[in-house]
Amino acid sequence: MGKILTKNLFRLSAESPISSETLDSVGITSGLRSKYVKKGLLLSLQKGVYMLPNSNIKWQNAVEFLQRQHPSIHIGGRSALALNGVVHNIPADAKIHLWGNGTVKTIPKWFGGIVPFVYTTKSPFDSEYTFAVGIFGDLGIRVSEPERALFEILDNVGILYTVEESKNLFDLIISPRKKVLENLISNCKRIKVLRLLAHWGRELNVSYSDFLTDTVRKFDSRKHLNVVLPDKSVLSLPPL
Repeated sequence: MGKILTKNLFRLSAESPISSETLDSVGITSGLRSKYVKKGLLLSLQKGVYMLPNSNIKWQNAVEFLQRQHPSIHIGGRSALALNGVVHNIPADAKIHLWGNGTVKTIPKWFGGIVPFVYTTKSPFDSEYTFAVGIFGDLGIRVSEPERALFEILDNVGILYTVEESKNLFDLIISPRKKVLENLISNCKRIKVLRLLAHWGRELNVSYSDFLTDTVRKFDSRKHLNVVLPDKSVLSLPPL
C-alpha cells in the first residue's frame, strides 16, 4: 500500500504547487504527509501547500494555484498588457503585477519564493467591480484585458510606473474597444485617471483621443487638477 501511495505522489505534477486537498484525493493523508516531508519525498511550502522535490514550478501554474485559493486576485497593469500581446519587451526577470480588492492583504510567502511579484490593492474601481478581467490561457488565469490594464497603469503613475513608462504603455494600445472603455470610464472613481486618459490621449495623438475627451467630460469635474506624485513632481491637468 505504501509503495502505491508513493507512486501516486510522484504522478503529481512537478510544475505546480500541490494542495493538501489534492494529496488527500490520492490517499496521502495528513499523517503520511508529515512522514513524506521528514523523508524528503515532499516539501512543505506552508501549511496546506506542498511541492515535489526538484520541482520546476512554472509561474503560470503558481498564479493559477494562488487564484484558486484567493479568487479576488488577478494579473493587471503592465503584466496584463504583456500577456495580451501589447508589450513585447518585458525583461525575463520582470515581476508579475498582481491586483486584489483588499480581501487579501498580503500574498502568501510561498508564492514569492517561486514568482517575483508586486501586489497592490490600489484600484481605480470599487472592490466589487470585476469588469474586463478575462480568462487567459489553458490554466484559466484571470488577467485584466488591455483597456482595464490601462486604467490600472494610470492609477499607479509615479508608484508602480514612471510617467514616461505610463505614456509609452498608453501609446501601445492602438485599437481599444470603445464600449469597454465607456463602461470603465463610467465606473472609474479616480478623477486623476479620467483626466490623464483625456489629456494624454491628446498629447500622444491616439486615434481615439476625441472619443476619450467626449466620454470623460461627462464624468469629470472640469476643474484644474494638480496631481502630486510620490517624488514630489506635479502633473498639471487643466479642465477639459
